[in-house]
Amino acid sequence: MAGHPWASTKIKHVADHSWVSTKTRWNIRYHTTLGGPQLGPTTLSTTTRNRGTRQLFGKEQPDYWSYQPDLGLPLVSEAMSSKPFIEIKRYLHIADKRHLQTGSKAAKVLPLYNSLNQNLVQFGIWHSSLSIDDSMVPYIGRHSINTFNSGKPIRFGYKLWCLCGPGGFPYHMKIYTGKDEQDSSQPMGSRVFNHMVDFIETSSATKHHQLFFDNFFASYALMESLGERHMRATDTIRENRTKGASDKLIDNKELKKKGCGYFDSVSDGCVYVMKWNDNSVVTMASNYLTHEPVQTAVRRVKGNSNVTVKQPFIARQYNAFMGGVD
Repeated sequence: MAGHPWASTKIKHVADHSWVSTKTRWNIRYHTTLGGPQLGPTTLSTTTRNRGTRQLFGKEQPDYWSYQPDLGLPLVSEAMSSKPFIEIKRYLHIADKRHLQTGSKAAKVLPLYNSLNQNLVQFGIWHSSLSIDDSMVPYIGRHSINTFNSGKPIRFGYKLWCLCGPGGFPYHMKIYTGKDEQDSSQPMGSRVFNHMVDFIETSSATKHHQLFFDNFFASYALMESLGERHMRATDTIRENRTKGASDKLIDNKELKKKGCGYFDSVSDGCVYVMKWNDNSVVTMASNYLTHEPVQTAVRRVKGNSNVTVKQPFIARQYNAFMGGVD
C-alpha cells in the first residue's frame, strides 16, 4: 500500500483517533464495572479490514456473513467477523472531536481530506492540462452541507470541487460547505478558483499548466483575473457573463442559418470570445487560445449522413482536456 492515499500511516491515524474517541465516550469505570464495550486500542490490521469492508458496501450488511450460499460473501466473512465490524464501525473516527476546526461544517472529515490531498501531489502535478468541476459523494440524509442537484445522475450528496488531469486523476479536492464566511464578498466561482490556483502555485507553477472548466464558473472577470495571475484558461461561458462581447457577435438565429461549423469571434486583447454553431450554438472564452489553426470535425446533420465541418482550435482543445472530473 506504499504511496496509496490509504497508506498504513493514514490508516493508523484513523485507528488512533477511533481509540481516542472510544476512551472519551466510555470512561475507564464504565469499561471495567458496568459491562460496557470491552474494546482495546483498534489495531492497524482490523482498521484496514473494516475500511475495506465499508468501501465495498458503505453500510452494515449482515447478509454477507450469512451461511446461505446465495447471501454470504467469503471475501468479507473471511476478513473479519460481523461483531467486530459493527463494534469498530460505532467508534470509527477520523479526527479528535475535542480538537475540531472551529467554524467548519466539515471539521470531522477535514483531516482525512487534508491528508489525502497531500498524498495526491507527493510526486507533483505532472499533467499540463487540468480541469475543474464538481463531483458528488452520494448521501441521502440530513446534514447542513448536503446538497440537491436536479438533473444530475447523483442528485443528493456532498459536493466536492475537484482539480483533475485529463485521465481523471485528482490532484486536489475541496469540500463545498456553503457560503464562505471568510470571504463572502467574492462570487463562489472566484473563491473556488483562487483556492485552486493558490494550490497550483504551491505545488507547481501556473505557467506550466492550463485550466479548462464549464460555464458554471465562467465569467469575463474570472478570465481576466486568471490572466493577471499568469494562469491560462479556456471555458464555455454564458452570454450574459461576457461583459458585452456576445452583443458584438452574430445573433444565435443568424448563426444557425449559416450552417453547422460556422463561427464568429471577438477579442479585446485580454479575453477571446467565440460563438460556434456545433450541434447547437456554444459560446467559449479563453485568455490564450483562439480559433486558429482551424481544424475539421465530423458531425451528423439532420437529413444528411455524417459531414465534415470546421472546428475552431479552441473548441478542439476544450473537448480534448475538459471532462477529467467526470
